[in-house]
Amino acid sequence: MKSAGWYNFTEYPSPNISMVCPVVLAQFDTLKQPLVNNCRSPISSLLAGKLKCKYKPGPWEPCDETTDTMSKILTLTSGDRRNCQPTKVMRRSCRKWNSCKYKVGEWGPCVPTTQSRTKVMTLVRGNAIRCKPTKEIRRKCVRLDGTDRCFFGQWKDWEGCLNGVQKKHREVLQGGQECQKRAVRTRGC
Repeated sequence: MKSAGWYNFTEYPSPNISMVCPVVLAQFDTLKQPLVNNCRSPISSLLAGKLKCKYKPGPWEPCDETTDTMSKILTLTSGDRRNCQPTKVMRRSCRKWNSCKYKVGEWGPCVPTTQSRTKVMTLVRGNAIRCKPTKEIRRKCVRLDGTDRCFFGQWKDWEGCLNGVQKKHREVLQGGQECQKRAVRTRGC
């Protein structure tokens, strides 16, 4: 508990300012903290200014392999320029964020000699050392029972709302009537 009527501001995380300021003990007991506005001093405006520093984050930089960290710069957008840092640097570990993300391409044609189709996935985000630049997905064109396997193009955007329902489609590249059911998705709107 603080001494009656006084609060030592050296306990606040402020830049090397030490000051003793009168505070009404009843306010301290009720709020469990001093009311900074009771101080008629530069510390009040400094603490108030620190609370109003707003920053805009920039993009994440590529992973630094030597430290296994990535960083981005935060730039001051509003706040007292005398009391706010113009830029800050935010850092985080690459491990959690370094997963390989790929853009999935379209299915190629069915190759008669292998009876299979291939589509290529291209790396769009991730560590070039840990992630393959491209991956191939290969599927047989025909099921074991001899029927055509379903192959689809990419999903199109959702259509406008009509009677409380939205639809989106994808092209059936190969397959019979049963594939048409899997080429449409619906949702309420």
